[in-house]
Amino acid sequence: MATTQERMNVPIFVSSTYEDLKAYRDEVERSIIYMNQTIKGMEFFGSTPERPLDKCLQTVRECKLYIGIIGMRYGSVEEDSGKSFTELEYDEAVKNRIPVLIYILDENHPIASRFVDKGEGAEKLEAFKTRLKKAHVVSSFTTPADLGKKVTQDLMNELKKDRAIEDSLRTLPSDTEGGDYEILRGFLRRPYKYYGQEIILDMLLTPNQTSSVKVALCKGLGLQVGDVSGIRATAKSPDGKESSSIQLFGEGEMADWIDSVREPRSARLKGRLSYCVLKEDTKHDDGVILKDFMYTRMILLDVIEDSLPE
Repeated sequence: MATTQERMNVPIFVSSTYEDLKAYRDEVERSIIYMNQTIKGMEFFGSTPERPLDKCLQTVRECKLYIGIIGMRYGSVEEDSGKSFTELEYDEAVKNRIPVLIYILDENHPIASRFVDKGEGAEKLEAFKTRLKKAHVVSSFTTPADLGKKVTQDLMNELKKDRAIEDSLRTLPSDTEGGDYEILRGFLRRPYKYYGQEIILDMLLTPNQTSSVKVALCKGLGLQVGDVSGIRATAKSPDGKESSSIQLFGEGEMADWIDSVREPRSARLKGRLSYCVLKEDTKHDDGVILKDFMYTRMILLDVIEDSLPE
C-alpha cells in the first residue's frame, strides 16, 4: 500500500495597499500557491454588485488566516469609520478570531516618494503600526524576496500549530494497486482530486528544446518567474504494459539539474502534482477570443537516484 500526502487548501487573506506593494503581494502569492494553499485578496474579486468594502470583509470572514502587509501608505479611507480598508480588514480578522500574521516594511528600506504618505495619512499609519506592534509579534521586511521567505516560514509554522488548520493536512493511504503510478495516472485525468500530492517514481527523461516558461504559468504554479526549466518525463506502470507522461518543472537547484540532462536517461524522482488554469487568446475565424487552458505539471522536489540502469 502506498502512502501519499493530500494537502487541503487553506484560504488565506492578504491585506495591504496595492500599487505601492504590488511586487510584494506577487511574491506572497507565489509563496502561498507553492504551499498549495488558496490566496484571497482584492485582485481576485472580479466584478460584483457588492460594495468593495463589504466584499473585502466577507472574504476575510471566509478565510482561516490573515496576512497584513504594511508599507508606507495608510491607504483608501472608508468615510464612516475614518479607517483604511487595510485596518478595517484587520479589525474583521480579529473580531472573527482569525490568526493574524503582520509584516511591516523596514523604514530604512528605500522606497519611491510617491508611495510614502504625509500629513494625516502618515499619522494614521503610525497609529495603526503602533497598535499592531502592541497586539502581535510583527516581522519587518525589505525586499519582496525577503518578505516571501518570512511568509513561507511563518505559514509553515502556523499551519502546523493551529489545530483547526492542521486537521486539513492529512496523510491518506492509497490502496490502488499501482501506488504512485496510479496517482500520477489519476492526476492526468482528474487533477483537482490529486492536486498537491507528492509521489516518487522512476522516470525516463527526454530533453526537448523549449523556450523559457511563460510568466503566467510560473505564477499559476507558484514558481519563481525566470528561474524555471522543464523536461518531458515518462513513468511506466508496475507491470510495464503502459506508461504516462507529464511535463516536469523545477526551479532553482532543481532547474539546474533538469538543464544538466542533455540526453535521455532514467532517474528516481520525488515530485509534487500541480495544475493551474490560464486564460489565453485563441484565434478563430471571427477574431480572437479568450479561452481557459489547463496545465498539469509535476514539480520536482528531489532527485533520489540519478542515472538508473535501463
